[in-house]
Amino acid sequence: MTTTQARPRGQQLLHANTPTLLETLGVRLRRGASLCISIHGCLLLTINLIASHKCHMKLHNGDS
Repeated sequence: MTTTQARPRGQQLLHANTPTLLETLGVRLRRGASLCISIHGCLLLTINLIASHKCHMKLHNGDS
């Protein structure tokens, strides 16, 4: 009796923990993705700023 009762309990624990594990993984993935997106956005912004600055300098050099 005790051995047959122990098995379902273990399975219940596994099933109870699976959603939380998946949730934590999902949260970590989302955080990682948002971090990558923010870093990528910052890089794009800096590249755009540098490019616009270079164009601005070219315009000024062309005028003088």
